[in-house]
Amino acid sequence: MAFKGRDPVRTEIVMDNRIIEQVKLFNCLGNVISYGKELDIDNNLRNCLKITVISNNVFRTQKLLRK
Repeated sequence: MAFKGRDPVRTEIVMDNRIIEQVKLFNCLGNVISYGKELDIDNNLRNCLKITVISNNVFRTQKLLRK
C-alpha cells in the first residue's frame, strides 16, 4: 500500500510476473494487521476486559468463601 499524504493509494505489487493480492486485513503471528483501523488493539482490549471480569469473579468468590 502506498500513501499520498494521509490518503492510501491502491497499487499493484508484482513478483515473478504475478500480482500480489491486496487484502483488508490478515493475521501475522497472532496479530491482526488491518487496512482500516487498529483491530488488533481493539481485540486485545476486549480480551483483557473479559479476563479481568473473570478473575474478579473468581477472587470475589474466594473472598466470600473465607468469611
